[in-house]
Amino acid sequence: MVTTEHFYTGDGSTSSFGFTFSYLKNADVKVKIDTVEKTESTHYNISNTNIVFTSGNIPAAGADIHIYRHTDVDTPQAVFAAGSSIRAGDLNNNQTQALFAIQETKKFDQKYSNHWFVSQHWLILFFLNDYNITTN
Repeated sequence: MVTTEHFYTGDGSTSSFGFTFSYLKNADVKVKIDTVEKTESTHYNISNTNIVFTSGNIPAAGADIHIYRHTDVDTPQAVFAAGSSIRAGDLNNNQTQALFAIQETKKFDQKYSNHWFVSQHWLILFFLNDYNITTN
């Protein structure tokens, strides 16, 4: 099973929190404190596989910290044009982007197994019983 997220509890003094998942770009790594998404460079910086909170933004004691990957799938890592060379690195990056998105979708599906997950670019239809809707 691939890890795409980590959870911590703040103690008011720890400023660095590690994560073990791979990512393509910093913008794909997300941080929430008590369900509020934080901003890279403003609230924290990424140093390899560590989230380092900036001065004045260290999570308070008891704060829920959620570090996770959400890969951008709206823009491919590489775009190919007719007649241009195809580089292995570009193919690998596109494949990795798709793999990460699938891993994240699978994690979401496991977390919300009573819900349907349909993808065009992440259309979610919640299980009908959640809203007391029935079908014929």
